[in-house]
Amino acid sequence: MQRSKTYYEGLEEKGFQLILKRLFDLLMAIVMITFSIPMIIVAILSKMDSQGPIDRERVTYMEKSSRYISFALMVNGAEN
Repeated sequence: MQRSKTYYEGLEEKGFQLILKRLFDLLMAIVMITFSIPMIIVAILSKMDSQGPIDRERVTYMEKSSRYISFALMVNGAEN
C-alpha cells in the first residue's frame, strides 16, 4: 500500500513553482497599485474642483436603477 504525501512533502516538490507564483502575485499587485493611484488622484482633484456629485443614477428601459461613478462632473441639477 502506498503512503500518501503529507502537506509539507507536497510543498517541497512545488517549491520553485510557489516562488514563481509569489513573485508574479507581487508584480501584479505593484502594477495594479501603480495604475490605480493616478485614477484616485484624478477623482479627488475632480471632486475638489466641481460642485456636483460624483455618483450618478441611470434608469434602464426595464425601469431598473443602477448607480455609477462619473469623472465628468457637472453642476447640481444639470441632468434635469
